[in-house]
Amino acid sequence: MSVVKRVVDDKLGPIVFDEDVGAWTAAVTIDGEPLEFNIGGDTTPNPVLVAHARAIAASADAFRSKVRELLVAESKRVGDGRASEEILALEIENVCLWESGPPVTGMIYFLGGDDDRVWRCDYEDGEPKDLGFDS
Repeated sequence: MSVVKRVVDDKLGPIVFDEDVGAWTAAVTIDGEPLEFNIGGDTTPNPVLVAHARAIAASADAFRSKVRELLVAESKRVGDGRASEEILALEIENVCLWESGPPVTGMIYFLGGDDDRVWRCDYEDGEPKDLGFDS
């Protein structure tokens, strides 16, 4: 079975298979802000996940607001101090969409934390939740 290495989507642009990641990647810029997706799929990107990535890109402001709400709530939960500041400094690195469900599930990874932590949250049915990190 041959794997297509690149497809072009009318909304997301090029979607390229990244062997290092083991997923299809797409990057868009919306209002000057980058938004990168890792999309599951075997020989081609999963069409349900591509459609979901399109929907996120089409409502990027609302998506970013939901993520920001999660970060603010989590920073309040941990209280004042360094941990709270670190959480509030996080920015979306990429949105990983792995399972077409229903519901669509994946993870959101963040930039901006301490070098020894990889911050991420779950993404399920259109909602970011359960912020945590790996070290």
